[in-house]
Amino acid sequence: MSPVIDLVKEMVRKFPNDLKDALARKEQQVHELRCRVIAFRDFANDSDALEASEFFIVEPSTDTANFESFVNRLAASGDGDEPESGLEALAIAMGSDWTDSGDKQLHIVVIFTDASAHKLEDRVGVIPSQFTDVVPADFDALTDNWNGGQTVKLKRNGRGLIIFAPDCAPWTTISDTWRQTIYLPSQAGKGLEEAEYDQILGTFTASRY
Repeated sequence: MSPVIDLVKEMVRKFPNDLKDALARKEQQVHELRCRVIAFRDFANDSDALEASEFFIVEPSTDTANFESFVNRLAASGDGDEPESGLEALAIAMGSDWTDSGDKQLHIVVIFTDASAHKLEDRVGVIPSQFTDVVPADFDALTDNWNGGQTVKLKRNGRGLIIFAPDCAPWTTISDTWRQTIYLPSQAGKGLEEAEYDQILGTFTASRY
């Protein structure tokens, strides 16, 4: 997982300025950019399987240093093999305190992983108590949340999901069945290509969102 974490750290350093530049080329601007990080391992094997930040305001750059500090201390560790607890992390990200202020909101989740994921139905490991209300019991309920469920604040017509993950379940299933998703197949030991990073950046500037 180290190459994936390394590329996330690189993206953190460059993304806010790259986004501003991309929007400027379209004669647009971002008035506020809020970012949250959900770092996950495997609830079945790791006592520290989940680490979730609050939202950081990185544009204007009020919390940029704290955001970078949070990401920079993340490292690959843990004793278990795949699958990991990616669906729980996705559910927690979807259940974030998304903003509803301003004239236009984009609510975009980007997930990076090099592993398949445990089924929610198997209830592998113990979900931290502060997140039990946003992690549904099964995949169908998670899909309902993505499609506008009452338990999440995702903007239905302004949401997007970018998946950087292996060619396996559940990521291919999500890509095939959930709307407003972009799937970038990953390979073990490799990070994002520049073209894939540009595609992620383009999602934030796409007019359809």
